[in-house]
Parts: sequence; structure tokens; C-alpha cells
Amino acid sequence: FNFIIPLPSTIKEVKNILQQSKEDLKNTNSFYKNSKIMFYWNTRVQLDGIDLKICVYLDEKKRAIELENFMGHLHELEDKFKQMAFESQKQASDYISDNWNKYAKFYQVITQNKKIILERNNAAISDNIVKFGKMILATNNNNLNHESMIALYRQRDSIEKAFDVMKNDLHEYRLRTSTNKTTSGKIFITFLSVILYSALLQLMRPSLIKKFTVAEIFSELKKIRVIKLDNTDCYLTEISKTQRLFFKELGIPVPEAPSY
Repeated sequence: FNFIIPLPSTIKEVKNILQQSKEDLKNTNSFYKNSKIMFYWNTRVQLDGIDLKICVYLDEKKRAIELENFMGHLHELEDKFKQMAFESQKQASDYISDNWNKYAKFYQVITQNKKIILERNNAAISDNIVKFGKMILATNNNNLNHESMIALYRQRDSIEKAFDVMKNDLHEYRLRTSTNKTTSGKIFITFLSVILYSALLQLMRPSLIKKFTVAEIFSELKKIRVIKLDNTDCYLTEISKTQRLFFKELGIPVPEAPSY
């Protein structure tokens, strides 16, 4: 069978691949995907006796964000260290090991001119920075190129997100049915709900995503009611400013009272 898997950067071979691709990713091998430029680099390796095609992808925008966040956090830790007083080098080292978690490996404590100071582990920092903005995919299918590999992998990501929506947003992690017929019916309705939920997410512009969740939009829109009087006249409840904003941003015409 064929497969596509992401490779973790903790594997020795992957660390070597990251170093090898460091310079080559600066060339013009790129493609346009989801409104952004992706750089790529291909190679082949053998892992556990399996011949694999490897593709390293680089997103420069993502790399810049990750680099800024990482270096900013390092400066914050260093400023905090300068404000503290330690009685010995060991006490300072123990403090870093106990409190700085994964950032402890980027430093070593030394004594210089009878002062306890913090020194960066530049090799460890460089090894960490080389991973920023990158994703490594491996496949045993030689017919896939760099674009088809990442497209197929992200399809799996979409499926996982759909299941996450079903369990956590629609709260359908338990069927609670007693017959095959009701089970099939509930699965079908859940399937339709996931489609509608996903479609609404795609329609939501950044201005909506920053302020509202899908659940909040549904909660607001379901307040709209059609009132039917005895004389068969129908009236639509007043549409609020927020509801009108939703219709406008989603590209949906403002509803009108139906006529019977």
C-alpha cells in the first residue's frame, strides 16, 4: 500500500535532511498554494529498509513568525535571569532546568569575573531555528510530485478537522441509538451538519472569524422567526444589526417574509 506521512524532526535522518535542505531551499523551486508561496526540496532516503521520497516544504511567512516568537521569548527569559540573584552557579543551573522546560537546552550557566551569567547554546538554537516554517513529508509512491504530496496530505487534515467538528462542536461523540435504522439516520443527519458547518466556515471572512464562532452565528440567526397570523398574513421578526452583518459578510440576501 502507498502512504504519505509527516516526519518528526527528532529522527536523526530528519535532522540531517533539514541541514542538507537549508541552502537548497533558498533557490527558486517554489509553487503557489492557498494564496501563498511555498518553497520545496526533494531527496530520497532509506528508513528501516524502506526507500522513501522526501519533500521538505518551507513557508517563509510562517518561518518569520515562528522566528520572531522564539527569539522574543529568549530575550524575555534572559531579562528575567538578569533580575534574579543566585548564590551559586549550580543554583542558577537548577533553576533553569526546573522552570524553563524546553528552553533550558538553549542555555548554559557560567561564572565570569566572579559573576554568574547566562550564555546561549548557539548550536542548539541553530538546530531549532532550522525547523521553523518547514514541514517534511515522506511517501513510498514515486508517482507523486511535491504538489500532489502536500495536497493529499492536507485532505487527510481536512478529514480530521471534520471529525473534530463532529465531536467537539456538534457534540456527536455518542450515538445513543438502539436500532440500525436510527443509527443510520443519526449518522446521515450528523454528516449533513458537518457539511453545513464546514461550508459556513469557508464563507466566514476574517472579520467574522476574529469576533464570532460558528456556534455564535447559528445562535444569533436562529432568533429570526416567521409569525403567521389567523388571517394567513406572515410577518418576519425584526432583523437585528448583528444579523444583518452576518448576512452581508456571508454573502447571503437578507430574508423576507414568505407569502402563502
